[in-house]
Amino acid sequence: KQWYQRRVRGQGFVVLYDIAREESFTAACAIAKEIIEKKKDKKTPIALVGNKLDLEESRQVLRTTGVEFAATLSACQFNEISCKNDTNVLQCLKDLVKVVDKRTGGMVPKDNTGGCVIS
Repeated sequence: KQWYQRRVRGQGFVVLYDIAREESFTAACAIAKEIIEKKKDKKTPIALVGNKLDLEESRQVLRTTGVEFAATLSACQFNEISCKNDTNVLQCLKDLVKVVDKRTGGMVPKDNTGGCVIS
């Protein structure tokens, strides 16, 4: 929780959870809400992403649950991926970058503080 409290300067966020762990979804929802609260901008682009599609047989979080939560946030998109199998990973990131580019006009911050932080 502490890592993202310092990094809410971003223009777009990926909030990842494990589809086989209900508690990770609960934590991801709280993080997404807190990002919006700290940014003071309900239209902050967020990608809520369920990972581990390769563990479908162990699924605890239904796809519809993720879709429904994402719909409660103004600019939140939803996707499910498998990092292990490289399923939908690139497309998920491309979709978020398109939203951020559209919102910012493709502009990079002049103070050169932009970039991608992966934690």
